[in-house]
Amino acid sequence: MKRYEGNPILQPRAENPWESKLVFNPAAVHLGGEVHLVYRAVGDKDISVLGYARSRDGFRINLRLKRPVYVPRETFESNPEAPFSRVKYLSGWGCGGCEDPRLTRLDGKLYMTYTAFNGRELPRVAITWIDEEDFLNQNWEWATPV
Repeated sequence: MKRYEGNPILQPRAENPWESKLVFNPAAVHLGGEVHLVYRAVGDKDISVLGYARSRDGFRINLRLKRPVYVPRETFESNPEAPFSRVKYLSGWGCGGCEDPRLTRLDGKLYMTYTAFNGRELPRVAITWIDEEDFLNQNWEWATPV
């Protein structure tokens, strides 16, 4: 094995406020002859959301969306009212959100596990899912997380 000299393949984008500070810890899945990445992003609101990028070879990004594909929507995922802490957690700065996604392909669905952190209570493991076809068509209709 040899480390890819072009790392990092993803970096924050100042033009997208939701991912202007940090991008890291992607999930990867190979579908339709391409590598699809769902990555953690932190921006101006200091809440972790999930972005999407695609690569034909796993090294060079040929598509990166301008909007997140998954944002916190349950109280256990994020709390925008939580006071921002200047303490740096091991997982990075911020008030919580959806972190460290992982994807598993099973029976026509993609299951995504991730860390859900509301900024006050202990982090939780959460799961949601999406039909593989919706994922490939960028129809981000994720199931209600549990």
